[in-house]
Amino acid sequence: MLENTVRDVYLVDEAQLGTRLNETLQSGARAEFDLLLALISQDVTDFPAVSDPLPPGQEELNLRELFQVGKAAPFYAREEDFTTGAELAVLLKSGGMGALHLQQCLHPAPLTLREEIIPGEILGQLSPLKQEKVRRELAGEKLSHTALTEQGEGFLLLREIQESRAGFNASTLRVAA
Repeated sequence: MLENTVRDVYLVDEAQLGTRLNETLQSGARAEFDLLLALISQDVTDFPAVSDPLPPGQEELNLRELFQVGKAAPFYAREEDFTTGAELAVLLKSGGMGALHLQQCLHPAPLTLREEIIPGEILGQLSPLKQEKVRRELAGEKLSHTALTEQGEGFLLLREIQESRAGFNASTLRVAA
């Protein structure tokens, strides 16, 4: 979940709406329900289940190493990448498409020539939340996420349900015994 400074300004997820989504759905206010859903962030990485850090002691899997895949293609070209075009042409002429394909697999070409900052026309088309995230990323700030805390009426109700289930299970076990 995104840090509170961003969450205080932008609508990110349904936890900020409390029970309002449920109330609009139950009352049949379809237009308001659709509007609230449209206002919530579309980026899946903004939600706690995706963005929460790994539990202590659990490390992230290196899938490239696990599946024995070669190194990833670099994002941006270096100076020496601009001279490889002539080498690839000679390789294509002498070894054919198979040799060229093998060379590209072993030494992948960069994905783009240079890093470009997002033009204003494109940035203006993004949602305000996405604009803030891009602005922070370009400024070199790392977005931190705060853990989801159990607050509000919905969590109290959930706690009551869990306690009643525990009491129900304990009483049914006593009756069955």
